[in-house]
Amino acid sequence: LVGASRAKYLALSGRRLSAADALGIGLVHEVVAAATLRERSLELAREMATKAPVSLQLTKQLINAAAGEDQAATLEAIAGALAATTDDAAEGIGSFREKRAPRYLGR
Repeated sequence: LVGASRAKYLALSGRRLSAADALGIGLVHEVVAAATLRERSLELAREMATKAPVSLQLTKQLINAAAGEDQAATLEAIAGALAATTDDAAEGIGSFREKRAPRYLGR
């Protein structure tokens, strides 16, 4: 996601990046101290675990498969349509309307 040109440069030059440089070019989205790494990782995992599993899976697949903007837009539209038909989608809508936390089942 840093772009083909930058990825090639980094891979072929062997240049080492500092954490600040990696953050600056978008290679990482957050930098934390080593002492807080485990807790921050668990915090992110807990946050992601509250999301609908099927939607997360489709999102990951789309991002991994996207080779260009047109292809990505097409895949996103397909995934959105598929995700809208899941039990988790209905649960998300129902829980929002009922003002309660969702209970996703991964279906």
